[in-house]
Amino acid sequence: MQADEFKQAILGTWKQYSSGHRVLRVKEDGTATIDVKLDGIAAFWFGEKLHFDITWTIEGDELVFKTIGGTPEGGVNAVTSIYGDRRIYRIREINTQQMLLNEKDEEKTPWDRVTDDDPPENANPVD
Repeated sequence: MQADEFKQAILGTWKQYSSGHRVLRVKEDGTATIDVKLDGIAAFWFGEKLHFDITWTIEGDELVFKTIGGTPEGGVNAVTSIYGDRRIYRIREINTQQMLLNEKDEEKTPWDRVTDDDPPENANPVD
């Protein structure tokens, strides 16, 4: 898949479970949002619910997210001060059902496409 094909394939709504539920909404204008409902120690440190406003670009086979804001401001600032405001993922695969990304040398990060029949709340835990 080429960068232009990735740009079309990524559009839409995706869900993931990793230390909590995440819902990613990717728009054609290069903006996106991620709504996170954390659990465990992450919820203690950052708050149970976070909303991130981000921009996205695709450079070759990499997806780049940059946080440009979010709420609550204190929780978003805490996350970005620890992890940075930029995340770069290598795109392994994007198809009609799933998006597989790698961050640095970490294992694949799967995101499942949200459909009308399968709302974000039904995200399966990541292994």
